[in-house]
Amino acid sequence: MEHWPTPLGLNFPVHVPYVCTEDYDGENFFEFPLRKGWTKRRLHECLDPGKQPGGEAFFQSWLFFGCLIEVFKVVGIRVRSLDFRQGEYLTTEMLPTFIQRWRDIEPNRRKVLELFKKGELDSRLGFRENYLARRRRIKLILLRVQKYVRLYSSGKVLMIHQFRLPSCSVSHKVWLSIMALAHTLRQAARRIYGPQDFPSNKGGYNHILCERILMRGWCKAECANFVRDMDIDFLYYVGSVESPRRDENHGNCTERACVAKGIDIRDYKTKHDVQDCSCCEMEVDVHRVVEIILQDGIPLVSWDGKKIRVIKYDGKSNYVAISHVWRDGMGNQNKNALPACQLTRIQASMTKLYSTVEAEEVGVCNPKMGHNLKEDDPKELPVGYWMDTLCLPAGETVKPYRKQAISQMLRIYRSAHRVLVLDNWLENLDRGSSSFEKGIRLYLCNWQSRLWTLQEGVLASNLFFGFKGGPQTIQEIYTQEKIETESAVVMPAFFCSSVDRPLTLVPMSVNGLRMLKDEGVLAHVAFIPLVRAVMTRTTTHKEDETICMASMMRGMDVKALQHIHRDEKGAEIKRGADELMQRFLGQVGRIESRFIFNDLPRLQNEGYGWAPISFLGQVGSLGVSEGGCKEYGIVNRDGTIGFHVTFSGIKLEPGKLLHFKENEETAINIIRSDDYTVGYNVTLQPPVKDLNPKRCNSDSAKQYAIIISGHQSVSQSLLDPWLVSKTETKSRVDMRKGSDMSTNPMDVREKGKKCFRMGRSQVILGLLDNKGENGPLRIWHVATAKLEPLKGNNNVFVGDWVEDQQWCVL
Repeated sequence: MEHWPTPLGLNFPVHVPYVCTEDYDGENFFEFPLRKGWTKRRLHECLDPGKQPGGEAFFQSWLFFGCLIEVFKVVGIRVRSLDFRQGEYLTTEMLPTFIQRWRDIEPNRRKVLELFKKGELDSRLGFRENYLARRRRIKLILLRVQKYVRLYSSGKVLMIHQFRLPSCSVSHKVWLSIMALAHTLRQAARRIYGPQDFPSNKGGYNHILCERILMRGWCKAECANFVRDMDIDFLYYVGSVESPRRDENHGNCTERACVAKGIDIRDYKTKHDVQDCSCCEMEVDVHRVVEIILQDGIPLVSWDGKKIRVIKYDGKSNYVAISHVWRDGMGNQNKNALPACQLTRIQASMTKLYSTVEAEEVGVCNPKMGHNLKEDDPKELPVGYWMDTLCLPAGETVKPYRKQAISQMLRIYRSAHRVLVLDNWLENLDRGSSSFEKGIRLYLCNWQSRLWTLQEGVLASNLFFGFKGGPQTIQEIYTQEKIETESAVVMPAFFCSSVDRPLTLVPMSVNGLRMLKDEGVLAHVAFIPLVRAVMTRTTTHKEDETICMASMMRGMDVKALQHIHRDEKGAEIKRGADELMQRFLGQVGRIESRFIFNDLPRLQNEGYGWAPISFLGQVGSLGVSEGGCKEYGIVNRDGTIGFHVTFSGIKLEPGKLLHFKENEETAINIIRSDDYTVGYNVTLQPPVKDLNPKRCNSDSAKQYAIIISGHQSVSQSLLDPWLVSKTETKSRVDMRKGSDMSTNPMDVREKGKKCFRMGRSQVILGLLDNKGENGPLRIWHVATAKLEPLKGNNNVFVGDWVEDQQWCVL
């Protein structure tokens, strides 16, 4: 993987052994297994643990060297195995050179498309046919490789806590080299021929990549997010760089949730810009700051090298809001002060933000900064900057005014002419670095992992990230990528994943969050995009979660979500994080109905068993779809506590006991009482350790039910494997009586019958409440589940189908 970019001086390469016993023969790629005596069954068995020894040499010869030689052969480029071999190991150092020759041979894609539209290619004998044939041939080769990559990856569901997974006869390193090659060639083909025939997809799970990431100090939950969302070249890069959060305590984190809280504020120490610096701390006139806050104004500061000047924002001039993370040492718990060296550094960053930097000063690949203003235009230059360390009153004597200042933060970041992100990890990266590396660093940096910086970034009208040499916007990084891909010399941006993938996960790039700048956006519309954004973030004080989210949503009573408040008599009362989450969801009011199918750890309080304890640091699913029609449920409708939704479902026969085991799957078979030809298998997802025992210990007076996310007509779907033919009705009736099934389920299509698609339906199992005779069915949320075809005849329930039922989920 020598062709992929890695951090300067931090390579940590993966050495892939050369294990071929014979060279690729250069004949038909797709018939290579038959020529070597490999049947389809043998190919598949080779991927199972402990079977078919000797397969490693075959797969390397076919899917690595065969793919490499055949793809370049299509465009007339001769590749030898020796070009990619260095002693006993493989090397891909020459791959960019061959990709550049490939790009230079093929005509510019845009010109080809223009000629196709004009019909001018018809006059060139065979050109159009040959061009399309080459594109199709390369596509088929890469699809065949991808097929076996998926077979290798299947069954290896992310289990980061295990450092040693059962291996097939082909080593993880050999598979990694095959995955890396296929991904690189597909990305190059996308650039050359267009994305329509070469869809972008993640390369698949590889244990070596996860092991490298964890060894660099990344959290298990972060690793799970990377594998789920990112491409293989991203994973390789991350495995070569130390995590900026490696000193946090991630010992209790799992692949489903990060529980590290970041820095311990009790031991916090403000840092100097330069190690061993002994300059003095310079303190702000906090009384002047408080005076401005009491006037409902915005305090601004500036540093002239000797003292800090405090002024009030006049509503017209430009100012900059500084966004940073305390981990970098620019915070102060006890007073509004920073070392002089830090103040000088911040002021220098301000100067760069408003100065013109030519492209040649910072690297050939960087575009000229189009955002800069003339230094000699005093009307455009900022009068100062706002920074929490200096402008939020700190210390016990001014503590009452801090809350008032925090309540102004929305206005502060919305009114700022520019918001400048200062993150040490980003500022150590040169502004002339590749767009690929900048995109990854932006996604991984500390600033991206903290809760409060989300608000600051989303609300910014003009957001800039500080790099060594000067700041840049996200749009400028996109422009840089375009320049790199069109460069005369093939650069990593041409054959690596688009910078679009990591940057679209930076919140201010998400359309759903950019709308938060509009004060007219309702809370329920912004809720899901906002939740997705906070799931990768953490905070020191978990009570901050709901107040931070609420402060970005219209119509929310932020004061009601404060951790500490006073009652009518003035007594101080503390609210816990669980109570704050309940209040927050109640204020949102309307939430997408499918949210009940989320698989996050849940609250145990009555009426909120469907609600997550927290969104921070979570890896699980929210249950809602990315797009399409959105139907909303009501939280606590008409004063009735619970989440009110409408779905179809099945009420199971009462009095039949269910037994749950922690961390083990619990499965039941269900037959519909209105039609014994329809059966389902419902499996509760482990772990179930968050289940409320009161909801699980059923007795003869209690009754279970399942709620299913959606249904459709069979005539509009593919065959559904859990629908059985009418000829088996008797078998189903016998099974209800306890006899064994004599036949297996058969597929049928019957117009008008409602059914569920296994891959598209979501299920929760709950315990019906006796209070639900009138109105909506009240149901205690027990656990999420998966829907599958009927399995065997054990643990069989008969259930009554309910169509478009109103439920009150407790």
